[in-house]
Amino acid sequence: MGSALEYYDFAVYGTAAALVLNHLFFPEDASPGIAILLSMGTVGVAYVVRPLGALVMGPLGDRMGRKFVLMLTLFMMGGATFLVGCLPTYEQAGLWAPALLVLCRIIQGLSASGEQASAISVSLEHSDEHRRAFTTSWTLQGTQFGTLLATAVFIPFTTLLTEEQLFSWGWRVPFWLSAVVVVVAWVIRRRLEEPPAFEETKAHLPGEKPATPLSLMVTFHKAAVARIACAAMINTVNVVFLVWSLSFATSVVGLDRSTMLTVAVVANAVALVAIPLGALLADKIGRKPVFIAGVVGPAVMMYPYLGAVAAGDWTLIFVYGAILSGCLYSLSNGIWPSFYAEMFPTRVRVTGLAMGTQIGFAVSGGLTPIVASAVAGAQGTNWLAVSLVVSGACLISVVAALTAKETKDKTLAGIDELHTTRTEAAELAKLDRAAP
Repeated sequence: MGSALEYYDFAVYGTAAALVLNHLFFPEDASPGIAILLSMGTVGVAYVVRPLGALVMGPLGDRMGRKFVLMLTLFMMGGATFLVGCLPTYEQAGLWAPALLVLCRIIQGLSASGEQASAISVSLEHSDEHRRAFTTSWTLQGTQFGTLLATAVFIPFTTLLTEEQLFSWGWRVPFWLSAVVVVVAWVIRRRLEEPPAFEETKAHLPGEKPATPLSLMVTFHKAAVARIACAAMINTVNVVFLVWSLSFATSVVGLDRSTMLTVAVVANAVALVAIPLGALLADKIGRKPVFIAGVVGPAVMMYPYLGAVAAGDWTLIFVYGAILSGCLYSLSNGIWPSFYAEMFPTRVRVTGLAMGTQIGFAVSGGLTPIVASAVAGAQGTNWLAVSLVVSGACLISVVAALTAKETKDKTLAGIDELHTTRTEAAELAKLDRAAP
């Protein structure tokens, strides 16, 4: 529930960027394709800064606690989101408007970098040994529901308000609702308990070495970080589906805003069912085969989906959208929490998971909106080139996943042993002896 509420804040920006921010925060004389490119650039900023946030939030989560980071990121995200709704537009403040918009988006990105890694680690370390994929998938259920809510909240505003009302004040309300979101999420998270595996590990950490999780990760787990960063390129599918295709459909093809938002809502609703089912399958047959299926499937389906959007065929848009995002992408989206988190021992789990995912999200989420808008051309019509970009990113993700070890049948203690080399074990023993 906490993840759902926090990711409402993060996702509401992407929806607003595709619908209204490209009109309000940039020069009016820009062509549709250029306006979308500028708007998508502000979406990407939050992803680009996420590795920097991971360098801070990851070690904090491994030393101060998963709960500490979850509470910190909640208030950072909520405050930045609320402030977006208060910003002046380009007409009112000129270049200050996009500058302040980017600043708020940077704070959102720094917050998101620690949110998922800490939430996933808490879920994994509290889980029954044979249900880890299913248990951790609920974190992604949360982010999925938050994304659904962020999309759905705009539907009444785009349906009931005139365009003048939407562009003058209506777009601000979903951002102001983050104040309610923060209070509800705080009530939920303040009772959270740290996992026993973390508490046991923390007891052996020497207090005089605050950077120990980061130094261990950099020294012994660089390959896992790189593997996750490459596998996380599957996020390209989500960015194109939720952000670029929405902007393409409404600003270039001229399709109805509220109907396109409904497409995303339907796909996300399907995903709420598909994610736990895919996770249950991964607990039975393994993480790798389910994840890979969830990468290859969306790479193929992106072509007919964007083709249907370009043709304005509503029936196919809904059907292909539900299959692409709701069913196929959900296989990889529901599995990656356990798949990635189990690539690290408990001692560096939040640090390694945060760094790997945030580097991957920075490249996929940060560059994809810009690259997609650029290859689509000045008029934004070349959807086939955008589909090829998605296919390339998915190929990278598949290759990375194939190099990972299967951990379905390992216990948490077995995972710690699997990923701890003799050299690292000796280093840990030395640190334990130095601990007070």
